[in-house]
Order: sequence, then C-alpha cells, then structure tokens
Amino acid sequence: MGREKLKDEDLIEARAMICQASLKLFAASGYDAVTMRAIAAELGWSAMTTYRYFPNKQSIFEAVREAALIRLSDAVADATRDCTNPVERLRSSFVAYAAFAIDNPNEYALAFEVYEQEMAAFPLSTTDTLRSWQISYDAAQEAYAAGLMTQDPNLAVHLLWAGVHGIIELSSARRLIFGIARDELITPMIDTLLSSFTVPSV
Repeated sequence: MGREKLKDEDLIEARAMICQASLKLFAASGYDAVTMRAIAAELGWSAMTTYRYFPNKQSIFEAVREAALIRLSDAVADATRDCTNPVERLRSSFVAYAAFAIDNPNEYALAFEVYEQEMAAFPLSTTDTLRSWQISYDAAQEAYAAGLMTQDPNLAVHLLWAGVHGIIELSSARRLIFGIARDELITPMIDTLLSSFTVPSV
C-alpha cells in the first residue's frame, strides 16, 4: 500500500515548520553545517520525515531565503506606500530596509548568505524577492527624471544600500568600535548620502 497523499493544508503547515526550524539552524551554524537529519531533530521528527516535504537541503534553503526576501520587500512596500515625493520614498525605503534587518537578524543574514551552487538554481531576478530593490530604484529614477536628484539612479541606490548594509554587517560582527552605535549611524548616513545627490528644495 502506497504512502497516503498529503493534504494541501498539511503540506503547507509542515513546510512552514521546516522553514522556521531551518532558519534558526542556518543562522546559527551556516549552510554547510546543517543537515537534513539536524533539521528533523530540531522538529522532533524521524530522520526521513523531512524528505516528504523537501527533496534536499538546498531546496529548504531556497524556500527560507526567498521567504525572508519577500518579507523584506513587504516591509519596504508598506513603509513607502503613502510617499508621494520620490526622494522621501527613496529615504523611507532604506529606513524600512534597515529596520527589517535590525528586527529580523536571522532572516536578514540568511537573505544575503549566497553560495555559488545556490545562485544558478535560485535566480533572484525572476522572483518577487527583488521587489524591495525595485521600489528604491523606481523612486530614485522618478526623482532623477523630475530634476530632484543629480546622481545616476542606479548608483544612488547602490550607494544607499552599501551604506546601510555595511553598518548592519559591521554591527553584527561587533566591529563598530569607535564609540558610535549602529542606531546612531543609519539615519544620518542615509540623510547625508541623500543630501549629497538631491537638489535642495527652495
């Protein structure tokens, strides 16, 4: 007699449980150190049960990482939805980006933990996961087209992202050692960069 087919709701629930447990393990130990057996043990399942829901560890990693990036995109979208001024929308997108990284350190770390073998199988540009970047880029492009910004939109977004990401990473690595804390740096850094390539309002 064959194995009973899983109901859709049971499949969704089980996959969500696996992703949650895996997020914790990936963040704590890194991709290479985590095994399917360890994920099953974290859930109190038998070693083979996890394979009913995911074929391998890479597929779990991809699902967890994609979910983290979509949550980041949702946070940025929510924060910028009511911003009619494109410069303010650009600013709000990176303030929200930073807030997500601070409030969800495990998800943020996993979102940017890239492995060569995953990149071919997980093309971010074809999914909803790059929406946060697109929101920022569209705002920068609109500001540039309206004459509100002098910097190339793509370079502007890269500069802002590198600044925010750099502060988050330095803080995570405990390398902000010169007396100014992460939360005191992020907003001034965003505002300083924006002021350097936006046109002052008259």
